[in-house]
Amino acid sequence: MKHLLSLFFLSCAFIPTLQAQEKRDTIRAKNSIEAKQKIADELGLDKKKAKELKEVNKEFAGKLKELRTDSSLTKMQKRTQMRSLMEQREAKLKTILTAEQLAKYKELQKEQIKNRRNNQGKKEEMDDMMMDEN
Repeated sequence: MKHLLSLFFLSCAFIPTLQAQEKRDTIRAKNSIEAKQKIADELGLDKKKAKELKEVNKEFAGKLKELRTDSSLTKMQKRTQMRSLMEQREAKLKTILTAEQLAKYKELQKEQIKNRRNNQGKKEEMDDMMMDEN
């Protein structure tokens, strides 16, 4: 009986953590959609061009993920292949975006990276606060 009660209380302790993770994932997904829409709006893309941009990004995200997880390659090989993939991606982007749009797109990406880095510390603080509440 004591074991059952211990298990019950232990499982109750993890429920708020799981709920916090679900909430965070939902917020991230919403923010991702909003960020993509913001980029499309700022670049002045129609639906067709926005869809093409999304497909290129999805294609290369998959390739980069595969490359990162390939344990048969050295760091230098990965870095070289990553550069090659980024060049291929940029070539595809040039077929979709005008020179001005491409320049603006690169600016927006740099801004997102900067924001992500700034928010990383805030995220860790929030995670700590959530764990303290539980």
